[in-house]
Amino acid sequence: MENKDTNEFMDGDSAFTAMVQLAIVELETTSIAFQAAWLSTPQDLQKAREASSAAMKSLDQLIDKILHARNKQMAKNQYAGSQLQSELNRHCGVIVSNVTSQQQKELVASGPGNGVLSVAGAPIEFEALLVKMLYRQEQAGNFRIDNGRHIFLVNVDKKDRTPDCILEFDVMEFCTQCRDVAKYLY
Repeated sequence: MENKDTNEFMDGDSAFTAMVQLAIVELETTSIAFQAAWLSTPQDLQKAREASSAAMKSLDQLIDKILHARNKQMAKNQYAGSQLQSELNRHCGVIVSNVTSQQQKELVASGPGNGVLSVAGAPIEFEALLVKMLYRQEQAGNFRIDNGRHIFLVNVDKKDRTPDCILEFDVMEFCTQCRDVAKYLY
């Protein structure tokens, strides 16, 4: 019997959900690999860079797929009041709004692994976090490992490339939120 691609046996919604689940697992796995490389003695910066790059690809896939599904439901007038909207309205991370370029530069200048917010942030809804992530500064973020948790900090610009905010979220909590949202993607 011929070995066929699994996607041939799935309808479009099932294949889409499977791709989302795979991206979640990849983000979780690469976050763990990143932490292991970063915390190893001696530090394995090459493996940390590779894991970070793979994690960002998975993160981008999740953002794209979740927002695409949201937009699809909006276009069909099925979003308002839906379970998907309810899940996307849950908080995931914090935001520091109205930041200056100096605050954003300080986040990066603190050095890799030393990312902290300079002021207290406010809770941010998951949907807003995803949308803000579309405008992140690709090479201007930071992170910290806090009690075994991979905390990611991201500088975000407005559409006109002026400073907007700094986001902070726990990568594993982000993955859990994605998993909860994935139940309602179609």
